[in-house]
Amino acid sequence: MSGFDKTLRRIEEALTWVPLALAAIIGAAQILIRFVFGSHLLWGEEAIIYLIVLSTYVGASLLVRDNGHIAMQVISPFLKRRGKWVMDIIGTTIALVFFALMTYLSVLLVTDPSALNTVTRVLKMPLWMIDSGVLLGFLLMGYHTVRNLVTLLRTRAPLETISETAEALMGIEGQGKGGAVAP
Repeated sequence: MSGFDKTLRRIEEALTWVPLALAAIIGAAQILIRFVFGSHLLWGEEAIIYLIVLSTYVGASLLVRDNGHIAMQVISPFLKRRGKWVMDIIGTTIALVFFALMTYLSVLLVTDPSALNTVTRVLKMPLWMIDSGVLLGFLLMGYHTVRNLVTLLRTRAPLETISETAEALMGIEGQGKGGAVAP
């Protein structure tokens, strides 16, 4: 794994776990304040929602990176290695088209004049900042899909074979269902 990929992974992990932890802390504080003082944090619910949205989309990119998303394996178990590779190429290409479309739509969402001129109700944050988490997630998913596709074409092996080989070489076990680890 290159230095860039290691750094990107650390950033993605931080953007997944830190917002999730903050959302949990804010949620716990909401419960405590409501129980003890009979009040609530006015901004708490809104903050929790936005933090979970960011965590979800960036976390989804980590799953794309590691080929960890749920997949229906109806045909693949009956195919030989080359057939599995072709199925991975087709699936990865479809995913790439989907992520490209969603990235485009996310750019439209973030740059929409109403998003640029609107602030959230309680936190008073510009809406484009909130929507940027969705854009970032789809950009990262697209990047990892391109990376997986390049690895598939370079190695001419199915993703699970690539992952098993990488895990054996690196001395690690089971980092998800599989993963296209670039050589």
